[in-house]
Amino acid sequence: MTTADYENLGRELLKSYLDTLPGLEISMETTDKYDPVDYFAEFTGLRRCEFEIKTRASKYKDYPTHVLEKAKYQDMMKSKEDHSISFSYYVNFFVGQEIYMYLYNIDMVEKLGIPEVKVDYPWTKVYNTQEKEKTIYNLPVSEAKIFKLTETGWTIMN
Repeated sequence: MTTADYENLGRELLKSYLDTLPGLEISMETTDKYDPVDYFAEFTGLRRCEFEIKTRASKYKDYPTHVLEKAKYQDMMKSKEDHSISFSYYVNFFVGQEIYMYLYNIDMVEKLGIPEVKVDYPWTKVYNTQEKEKTIYNLPVSEAKIFKLTETGWTIMN
């Protein structure tokens, strides 16, 4: 799958999940590649949510942590403040024979005091030769709400 295929699949999967939630009034994907998040939703009672989506191959699902770039975290927190967002979620979909969704409320980064880690990712230099390193947060999988897509819909696994 191409990066664009993964991006589109992630948006479709998130929409399929959001459509099952009670009180959903509005859901819309963002359209500009420079938007700080991929999706917005609004629920009854003016609860506004934003979602950043990452879709990956299933081989990455069983790691003890999932990576959130600090720059993306900062973009999401700024968007949350600028748009009166109630909840910001980082969503990891893992696709293969089965499809899983790991849903992280990013407020946990500050709440848990998750430290920043500087890493050198050589494969990102293919896209940005100026980038020497990235600062990331390792989100503990134990903090995610985990769902599996089944024939009957999304099933919570924890």
